[in-house]
Amino acid sequence: MASHRRFKVLENYRDPDGFHPRRRSQFQPAEGNVYQKLLPSAICDLMERAGKSHNAAGLPNVIPPSQLYERMSNELWTCTATAHEGGIGRGRGPDPYLHFNVWFDHNEGRPQHYHVRCHEVAQGGLYVFQITF
Repeated sequence: MASHRRFKVLENYRDPDGFHPRRRSQFQPAEGNVYQKLLPSAICDLMERAGKSHNAAGLPNVIPPSQLYERMSNELWTCTATAHEGGIGRGRGPDPYLHFNVWFDHNEGRPQHYHVRCHEVAQGGLYVFQITF
C-alpha cells in the first residue's frame, strides 16, 4: 500500500515552472548554509519518515504529515521552494522555521500552500516536525 501511495505522489508531482503562478527562484540565504533543491523522491522520503506528529497546542493551521501526503497522492502538487528560513510570508509574515513549500493547483475550499517545517540532523539531513498552512 505504501509503495502504491508513493507512486501516486510522484505521478502527481509537477515541475514548478509553469505550474505555480507566482513562481520565484528557490529561497537561499545570502550567507551560511545553502540547501539543495529537494527532488520529489526526497520529499516522499521525508513525508514517509515524518510518522505521526501531533498538534499538541491544538493550532487550527496544523495538519499531520499523513494528511498532506494523502492529498499529494490525490491531487497535482509541486514544491515551490526548497528548504529555507523566512521567505516572503505575505500576510502572516515570514516563517522563522526551516521549511519547504508544497503548493496545490486547486484548493476546493482547502489550503493551497503548506509549509513543511523541518529540523536539521547532525549528519546533514532533514526531518519533518510540523506542517502548517
